[in-house]
Amino acid sequence: MCTVETPKPYISSSNLNPREATETVILSCDPDTQDVSYLWWINGQSLPISRPWQLSENNRILILYGVTKDIAGPYECEMKNPMSSSRSDPVTLNLIYGPQVPRIFSPFNYYRSGNTLELSCFANSNPPAEYSWTINGKFLQSGQKLSIPQITTQHSGLYGCSARNSATDSERSTFKRITVVSKWIPASLSIGFQVESIWLSEKSGKHFYSQPVSHGQKQILNSPPEPSQFVSTDSLLLVFLFSHG
Repeated sequence: MCTVETPKPYISSSNLNPREATETVILSCDPDTQDVSYLWWINGQSLPISRPWQLSENNRILILYGVTKDIAGPYECEMKNPMSSSRSDPVTLNLIYGPQVPRIFSPFNYYRSGNTLELSCFANSNPPAEYSWTINGKFLQSGQKLSIPQITTQHSGLYGCSARNSATDSERSTFKRITVVSKWIPASLSIGFQVESIWLSEKSGKHFYSQPVSHGQKQILNSPPEPSQFVSTDSLLLVFLFSHG
């Protein structure tokens, strides 16, 4: 008895790069061979019944309606006769989608003058999105990351990131408010109470400076500051130690 082995099949596609949820894709298991049966596999499992697809009468053609991420593949087709079977190489559809609403990532919402402002933006998109930045509606630059050295209070404002997908011709934007504060404050705060010393610390409370500004002497802060009476906080938090005497 002569044994006829099935040839190794391959998958042909009407569109390997469909738009998500909008385009129909037709997959065919080739070659078209007599006296064989065709089977389809997705993610290594036989096709579920309740999915948005349709099979031709002999199962050689698979039609996918409104392709989404969960049915993008990989697909395999199998040719089978009573004596042998052979399966194709896997094919995965490159789904075109996005961009989704981008997110702006920043270590802080508040910055000190003289520091470097660093922002990054990401939107889920295929192909990857193209990014651009604005401040208060004015264009700053293109690119996924924004870095501005030596910032001043003039850099406070509403920062916007726009993500655009040229394949879908779609664009989405998001915004984040950034505040830049001066690193100089008056040594005399003109608030009229007696303090023993003023200590400067990081806002997080993790680091404290060992030298009090007043060097332990009692002071009455009740006079307007002179132009020369400014100290650099190098932080955003003041700790007041009140006198009990």
